[in-house]
Amino acid sequence: MIRTILAPVDGSDNSKRALELACDLAVRYDARLYVLHVILTPTADIKLVLGGASLREDAPKKECEKTGQKVLEAARQIAQDRGVDRVETVIVGGPAAQRILDSARDNEVDMIVMGRRGVSDIVGIMVGRVKHKVNDLAECICVTVP
Repeated sequence: MIRTILAPVDGSDNSKRALELACDLAVRYDARLYVLHVILTPTADIKLVLGGASLREDAPKKECEKTGQKVLEAARQIAQDRGVDRVETVIVGGPAAQRILDSARDNEVDMIVMGRRGVSDIVGIMVGRVKHKVNDLAECICVTVP
């Protein structure tokens, strides 16, 4: 049974598509939707678009948090528009894969729905993609959305 779904969002189009699927599944299974945004150190190639949020290359932590909140507000609105009754949003900092896995464990998540690629994909190629780490180490169902 699916009671809790984790949808990590980073502002990319892929994470938006994954969020939409997570919303549809949450409605279908009457599940709680837990939306997580992990603050990453921005690079010149990163631009968050969900909710009209964007970051400069040298963005300070407060600006990253503010942008993350905009991403989460947009995600909450998408969830509400798609009929999800129980939505919780959280912003954390640190290594994305580890924070996703921690959140899944701490919230007893039954399913993680995430995008195939996110805004940190250039960095991910060098250090290992977040989705690979999450898929390999998560103790629940993992769905990757192209």
